[in-house]
Amino acid sequence: MAFEDDTLAFGERTGSPVLEEELRTAEGQRFTHIIKIRALKSMPQPPGVSYTMENETHILTLDIPSRTYNKFDYFMRTIASTEVLETVTPETAYNICADFNDPHGGITLLSLRQMLMAREFLSWASADIQFPGSVQALITAPRDHCTDMVSVVGCYLAHLTRNHATVVLHQINEEKSLRSIWKNCVSEEGVTVIQEAVDYV
Repeated sequence: MAFEDDTLAFGERTGSPVLEEELRTAEGQRFTHIIKIRALKSMPQPPGVSYTMENETHILTLDIPSRTYNKFDYFMRTIASTEVLETVTPETAYNICADFNDPHGGITLLSLRQMLMAREFLSWASADIQFPGSVQALITAPRDHCTDMVSVVGCYLAHLTRNHATVVLHQINEEKSLRSIWKNCVSEEGVTVIQEAVDYV
């Protein structure tokens, strides 16, 4: 999981944003499958789902409504439009958005259809014979959408392991190697929403 370039989510500035397709793993490998959760102020109905392929990378794009909280939005748009963004470290960015990651009660904004598409996309990726043993998957979203990214991961892992979503989310929350921003961002009601997608046949 990773946050998309803040200039994409909160404004434009001189220069090109870092696109997901350009990112690499810690070992320098490119990602073979990417889920982009894209926040839009004007939402299509039904919520958008699209698939593309860029330079041999499979990309699933899921559109969700952008969240609105004036203080955070104003601050992020300000730094995204100035050179200040160049000096924002991951730790600083974490502190900036730590108080803004649960505005919807820990429930994903993704629809059931989108959750199912993400679940099947990741399931298909793990079985893709084009990348035997070398599938590298990435999920991205604006930095105020942790709940949506973790919900996708939880749904896929619960479906894969045949465990209840509660078990998977507990394991995520207890995983020491994960940053705290990915933990405890899904509520009990949010787990129920995830489980609905897990159980859907």
